[in-house]
Amino acid sequence: MTNAMTRFSAASPLLWRFFVPEDSPGGRFVVAEFMIIRIVDNRENAALFKYCQQFNFGILATLFMAPAVELICGNSKRRGTMKQELTTSGQVCQAHPALVDPWEAALSAGPGTVMAVLTQTIGPAYRNPGTVMSIAPDGSIAGALTSGCIEADLILHAEQVRAKGIPRRLRYGQGSPFMDLRLPCGGAIEVMLFLIRDFEILADLSRHRAARRRVSVHLSKAGRLRLDNSGENEDFTIDFPAPTRFVIFGAGPEAILFADLVRSLGYEHVLLSHEDHSLDAAAKMGCKTCRLDALSDFRELVADDRCAALLFYHDHDYEPEILSRLVNGPAYYIGAQGSRTTQANRLARLSEMGVPPEKLARIRGPIGLIPSSRDPKMLAISVLAEVMQAARELP
Repeated sequence: MTNAMTRFSAASPLLWRFFVPEDSPGGRFVVAEFMIIRIVDNRENAALFKYCQQFNFGILATLFMAPAVELICGNSKRRGTMKQELTTSGQVCQAHPALVDPWEAALSAGPGTVMAVLTQTIGPAYRNPGTVMSIAPDGSIAGALTSGCIEADLILHAEQVRAKGIPRRLRYGQGSPFMDLRLPCGGAIEVMLFLIRDFEILADLSRHRAARRRVSVHLSKAGRLRLDNSGENEDFTIDFPAPTRFVIFGAGPEAILFADLVRSLGYEHVLLSHEDHSLDAAAKMGCKTCRLDALSDFRELVADDRCAALLFYHDHDYEPEILSRLVNGPAYYIGAQGSRTTQANRLARLSEMGVPPEKLARIRGPIGLIPSSRDPKMLAISVLAEVMQAARELP
C-alpha cells in the first residue's frame, strides 16, 4: 500500500472506501453507507456521529475508538465533535429520525432547537416545499429534507445559526455554491434555518393538530412563527390539514388486513365489527377496535372531511344501515367491497330505502385501483392506493 489515500467506487456511487497506511496520522478509516467517518484529532465538537448513528448508516468496517470524527461526503469534508463514545453495535433505531414528527420533536427538545424548512424546489425533488427537519441542541434530528444528501451539512449550519441566532438561507443542487453536495434527483432546493423562539406557538400548533383542526404556520424572514395570518405577504406558510383517519367496518381477513396495513403506516384508524373473532385478531395485531353494536356511536368517529369510511363485508345485509348514515356525514371517501353486481344491488337497496341519487353517487364500488383483487393483501394495498389518491384531490 502506498502512502497516498486510495479511493474507489463501491456498489453505489455514494459509497466509497478509504485506505491509509498504518503509519499515517489518524491511521484508520471507517466505511459507512452514504457517509465516511474518519478518525481525527479531538478538536472542535461534532454532532455528526449522532446523525450517522440515528440513520444507522450500516458501518462496514471496524470503528476504532477516537475522541472525534470527520465526515467526508464525496469530495467534501465537514468536521465537528463527538459528544459520546463511538460504538459499532449497528443496532437499528426503533424510530427512524426521518419518520419522527419534527414539530413535536422541536417542542420536546426545547430551547436551542433549530428548524430547517424546505422553502423552494427547482426541478425534481425528494420532498415538497414546507417539509421540515428539526435539529436539537445535541445534534439529534427529526424529519428529513432529502434522503441523506444534505442533512449532515444542515446539522453543521445549525450550529452556526444556534450560536448567532440569525436565520440562514442555503441552496443545494443546481446553482449551489456547495459543489461537493449533489442532489441525485438533479434539481435544486432552497432551505431556511432558524432558531426557534416561539415555543408557545409550537404548543398551540400541537393542540390544534391533536384536535384535528386545520391550521397554518406562518414563518417570517426573521424566523418568527405565527398561527394567524397577520404578518407580511412575504411570509412562508406551512399548512397542516388533518391527517386521513380510516374508519373500517367489516369482518374477516379483508377487514383485518386493511386495518393492520393502515396501522403499520401510522394512520389513525378504528375497526368496527359485530364479530368478536375479527376484533380479537385485529387487536392482537395492534389495531384499534370497537364492537359495532349501536350504529349511532360511530358518527363521532367520522367527524370531518378527512375521514375515509370503508366496508369489508361478505354478508352485505350489514351494509345498508351503515351506508345510509355515512352518506349523510362528512367522509371524503366511502367505499364498499364487492363486485359490480354487488354494487348495483347495494345501490338499488339503498334507493328503495329512500337514499337520493346524489347521496348514492358518493358510494364507491368495486373499490381499489387494481381490478378484481381477490387476494386480501392485494386488495388492501389496492384500496389504500385509491383512498390516498382521493385524498390528494382534497383542498
